[in-house]
Order: sequence, then structure tokens, then C-alpha cells
Amino acid sequence: AVQGRDCWARMLKLERTDPLPSGKSASIHGLTLGWEPRARITHVSQSATASPAFIGLDCRPIAPGQFYVVGDVPATTDPSVTMTDQSHGSVLLHLKGEKSEVVLSSLSGANLAAEDFARRGAIQTRLGHLSVNVKRTPDGFSIIAPRSFVQSIWDDIENAMRIFG
Repeated sequence: AVQGRDCWARMLKLERTDPLPSGKSASIHGLTLGWEPRARITHVSQSATASPAFIGLDCRPIAPGQFYVVGDVPATTDPSVTMTDQSHGSVLLHLKGEKSEVVLSSLSGANLAAEDFARRGAIQTRLGHLSVNVKRTPDGFSIIAPRSFVQSIWDDIENAMRIFG
């Protein structure tokens, strides 16, 4: 029985989550991948149309009446708005470079063309086997990914950078 408890204790240690390093980046074939593990990300649910409090912020649609806000969120007294901080469970990735669309397209079935993002702003899609939120930036893409799977997403993108870069 003692051996079983010792084995269980070692399994528990494997479940521990270490803090993510800041400033991680990779540069391959003119593409740059980086992350902001401490980015401020808030989930907003709203029964009404977009509140003036969120105009001009980095708002990313998730579903009807739901979106992520990246950055500082203003306080609101609107009773139709519910805000939940998601910073602890999310990481903001940045993929920059001329071939960033090709790299992400190889991992997602979504249309990542610039003209499609002009109409939608951001999309909720899959990269590999994980659900992420993707927004086009002037020089690439910004991706909100679940913190517990960020290393898997990082590895998938980094491998695609080597192949398609």
C-alpha cells in the first residue's frame, strides 16, 4: 500500500502547473512567433447590442452576444453586461511575417484571407486539435489560446513555420 501512495504522490507532482516564461519567441524563415502569457483577457456576455464602453477596444467575437476584450476593460454599470476575467487561463500568441497566413491555414480549416477578416474582425476556430480565437493584425495574426495547451499549439505552429515558411 505504501508503494501505491508513493506512486500517487509522484503523479500529483506531474500535474503541477509551472508559470509560463515571458518573452518566449521563435524566428524561422522570416516568420516570428511570440507570446504574452500575462495578457489581460476578459470574456464579456451582453444581451444588448455593443455597449459604448467597449468601442475602440480590441473586442473579438466568440458567439452571438459574447466576445473577448484584450487589454484593460472599463468598468460598466450596464446590467446586461457580464464580465469574467480569463487572463489566468489564456495566453496571447503573435505570429508575424509574410507567410503567416499560409502557416496558420495549414493548421486550420478556416478562411484566413484578409478580406474575410475585414468583415468579421476575429474568428473562433481550431488550430490543430484545439479551439482558439484568431484576429488578423497588420503584420500577421494574434491568437488567444488556452494556457494549459499553449505548448501544444506553439509546437504545431513552429513545425508549420519550418514546413511552409
